[in-house]
Amino acid sequence: MDMANITRRVAKKLADRLAPDERLTYAVLAEVAGTLGVKVVGMVVARRTTERSLKRSAEDAFEAQVGIASTFPSESVVLAATSKRVLVVPSNGMTFKDTAIEVPLGSVYIGEVAGKALARRVRLVFSDGSTAEVDVQRGHKLEPFVEAVGHAGI
Repeated sequence: MDMANITRRVAKKLADRLAPDERLTYAVLAEVAGTLGVKVVGMVVARRTTERSLKRSAEDAFEAQVGIASTFPSESVVLAATSKRVLVVPSNGMTFKDTAIEVPLGSVYIGEVAGKALARRVRLVFSDGSTAEVDVQRGHKLEPFVEAVGHAGI
């Protein structure tokens, strides 16, 4: 059983963003690569300083990119695969901000999935060659998302 399947909840929250003939296939909650475990520990020790530092590091990493990945949010996101597109929506899983990135299926694929401990590192590769790495929390069944988006190099 997939304990962290947030797809139904995300489908309800994003219903107004989908075309009438579009359906949400699968969704996962992700953090900027390398921040998942550090963020939890840092929040206990020095919440505000750690949060700002991690956000700044993520912003620097994405801004260094050229292309679609340069607009990747530096906060928690929902990665949502639909029957037509892939959406990147800043979200903590309960509240959802405006969609940051939306690309047609085939314009992004999963380049690599690594790790199995606290999180699984996922590299998103966009059609313009830019990349974004995120950590998907353990407990999220990643395979349906990878199947929905498409993959290479796994």
